[in-house]
Amino acid sequence: MKGGIDIRVVGIFSIMILFIGSCFYFFSPSFSSHKISLIAHRGATLLAPENTISAFDKAVELGFEYIEFDVHLSKDHHLVVIHDTTIDRTTNGKGYVKDHTLEELKQLDAGGWFSPKFINEEIPTLEEILLRYHDKIGILIDIKNPLLYPDIEEELISLLKNLRLANKDKNNIMIQSFNHRTIEKINSIAPNEYKTGIIFNQKLNYRHLIQIPSDIDFISVNHFYLNRKLVHYSKLLQLEVFAWGSFTIERIDELILYGINGIITNKPKILS
Repeated sequence: MKGGIDIRVVGIFSIMILFIGSCFYFFSPSFSSHKISLIAHRGATLLAPENTISAFDKAVELGFEYIEFDVHLSKDHHLVVIHDTTIDRTTNGKGYVKDHTLEELKQLDAGGWFSPKFINEEIPTLEEILLRYHDKIGILIDIKNPLLYPDIEEELISLLKNLRLANKDKNNIMIQSFNHRTIEKINSIAPNEYKTGIIFNQKLNYRHLIQIPSDIDFISVNHFYLNRKLVHYSKLLQLEVFAWGSFTIERIDELILYGINGIITNKPKILS
């Protein structure tokens, strides 16, 4: 193409770089000698109701490196920690999170569904979680269904900045979402302040990876779609890789050999 860049040449060049880099990576002595972070999926949910103080306290007690949880916006624009867009499954209420004020959400029982022991457990706010845990354990925030909440990115960054929490080496507080544009917006609002990632639940290859913006720090992938080549290509592009899903011990061993950086799970003994 005259006066332009031939995309095919760029593609071939990218493949050559990845191949050469892979050779060095495969045969590097330190290739698999790195620490795997154990990330508590919605807290220690085998022992306490998901996304609650009890579940996060238990994750700290069990020695997880991070807690992972989901955030939504209440009707009066408070960031609350709950997985679903509705309150039906994990509380005694009905309807969408966005249609309830914080006061209304706080009146719900978010633990009785799990066990009578946890009756009257509250839906926590993000502020409560950050203040309680930021100096005890790493925090991974998952922005859920951002299209329902047009200003959720601004609300999140505003809260983080107002609380003035330490974020050493961008590792204490991380932010992820399935929505690429949401993470791009986070990075535009607070460039280089938080480690950010994109969640995938699909088959990926190098063409997907080279399209990920350079200011994205990690990908969080359903382990079903992870293989050795994908992890290696990710590392060459300076992307950390987190695996999530339902694991067997054998599969965990494979993923560790691939060189992944973290495992998002509710099983505290998975790496022992």
